[in-house]
Amino acid sequence: MANIIESIVHVVNEVTGNFIPVKLVNQNILGIAKVTELKIDRKTGRLDVSLQLEGDEGTISVTINDYQLGQDEHQGNFKFSAAECTKPWLMNLMNKHMAGKWLTLPEGLTRTVLKMTL
Repeated sequence: MANIIESIVHVVNEVTGNFIPVKLVNQNILGIAKVTELKIDRKTGRLDVSLQLEGDEGTISVTINDYQLGQDEHQGNFKFSAAECTKPWLMNLMNKHMAGKWLTLPEGLTRTVLKMTL
């Protein structure tokens, strides 16, 4: 199932030039941040994200390394090995509390991507 999700993300990324993935992510982080650019490299498992944090000026960059997508019975999951960020406090938070752990994707995100590509 993980390969299906990865393929779907890849197809959506290629076809829409990231418009749909960025829109979906932004819907799920409304009031926290806004993604301005998203690059998905499926071959290397790398995500490069530029975003604006709510209340902050300027854009920050986040790189997620060695990401994996998975799915159990009812939800999508996401895992990565390490993060890099232009905000050291955010990079430390991500690496200490999120890296190496399966994180649940918001319910609508996986379902919406599946509907759009099947």
